[in-house]
Formats: sequence, structure tokens, C-alpha cells
Amino acid sequence: FDDSTLESNDEDEGDDDDEEEDDDDEDDEDEGDDDDEDEGDDDDDDEDYDDDDNDDNDNDDESVPSPDDETLETTSSDHNNKDDDNKMTFPCVSGDEPDCNTFPQLRSPKQDLEEYLTAYPNSPAAHFVQLLKEYLYADPSWERERLDGCARLTNMAKCLAGTRNYNAVATKAARDVKQLKMPFYEDTDGSEGTVFRAFHFQNTNKTMPFLGTQAVCLPLLLAGTTVTETGVVVELGPFAGLTSKCVSLGLKKTKTNPPRTNALISYDTFAD
Repeated sequence: FDDSTLESNDEDEGDDDDEEEDDDDEDDEDEGDDDDEDEGDDDDDDEDYDDDDNDDNDNDDESVPSPDDETLETTSSDHNNKDDDNKMTFPCVSGDEPDCNTFPQLRSPKQDLEEYLTAYPNSPAAHFVQLLKEYLYADPSWERERLDGCARLTNMAKCLAGTRNYNAVATKAARDVKQLKMPFYEDTDGSEGTVFRAFHFQNTNKTMPFLGTQAVCLPLLLAGTTVTETGVVVELGPFAGLTSKCVSLGLKKTKTNPPRTNALISYDTFAD
């Protein structure tokens, strides 16, 4: 190459370098402007944040009033009352019990029955209550002894005939289930009305299933004796037949105005 060519190349390179430096300067100016704007925004945010902090501090400085002595005493009294309410209390079984604090006080069943008998002395229900008092509750120990005999079928004679009929006979043979009579049945009735016939199928020695109803046989018999010629008994669920048998024994021994034929109707949901 000759000298003129080299010189022209040096000039071109110099111009290029100058243009690049100018571009770099423009970039630096742009970056400077952006940095200034960002810093300005950050300062504004910091000022807003500081204002919020100042507001919170102002609220914290407000004093909270402390409760006075009367408020404390009232709170303590309310707490004590709640403790009293949480104490265990037991309901009264009878209105005659001393120191009965429950409200309302429960009346004794005996008192209710006595008032009913006084108000409706000639009703069938009053007659039934009188029979319960006569055959089950005339003596305080009778019903407990009878229910003990019903438990696990340990004494079917006392369970079905009742303690009154059981104690009425003196000999062990007379207390046998084949000899002992149900209430209202006499020796002249033969084998009918005996305890044995009460829980056996008619004219057989096959025992009827109880399903736990042996204890209510005597009350059902007494209830059956109160049904008159205009009454009817409707049984929903005969429990395999023993309850129906006991009611029918009572219906047969109604002393005045005996019930009509077919006065006992039983519905068995397991029947075909």
C-alpha cells in the first residue's frame, strides 16, 4: 500500500471512534435521567410511609382508660354467679322431699293418682288404679318381690299371679304354677285361669314366647277387667301372644257389664 491509502484508513477509523464516543455519551445521559426519576419516586414513597408511621404513633399515644373499682367489682360478681350456675343440681323425685331446690318442683305420682281418683271416682281408669293399689301396691314390698320373680323367670307363679295371690296360699303345692290361680279366678274354674295356662298355648303344654313381657301380664289382666260392654281393646303388636292372652283373661272376668264378643283386636305386623 502507498502512504495515501494508509492515511485515508486512519481518518476513517478516527471518525468511527468519534461516533462511538458520541453514542456512549448519549447513553450515559439517558441513564442519568432515569436514575434521577427513580430516586425521586422512591423519596416520595418514603415520605408517604413516614406519614403512616406518624399516624400510628399518634394513635398509640392516646391513653386507654383503665377500669375503675366499681367495674372490677361487677366483673368479679358476675364471675361468681356463673360459678353458682354451674354447680350440679339434682331434680326432686317427690314434692315432699326436704331441701328441694330445683324449679319447678316435681309432683309425686302418688299425689297425682290420689287427685285423679277424687275427681273421677267412677271412671274405668279410676277402677284400674284401685286394682293396681289393691293387687300390686297394697304392701310396699309386694311389687319388688313380684318383679324379682319375673327376672330370668325364677318364679313365674309370683310373677304372673302377683304377690298377693302367692301369699294367700300356705303350701308349696298350692303355689305351683299348675295350681296357683290368677286374680279373679277361683278353684271352681278348674284348670282355667291357672298360671300354667296363662303362659301356655291353649290345650297344649307348649310355652308361649314372652319377649320380655312377662312382668306386664298382671297389670294387663287387671286392665282387662275394667272393660265394659261398650268398650273395646285394640292392641298394636301382641308380642308373640302373651300380652293378648293376659288381657283376654281379664276380659273374661269382668264382673259387671261384661264386654261384647270380639272386644279384643290385636294387630300383628309379622302376620301373613
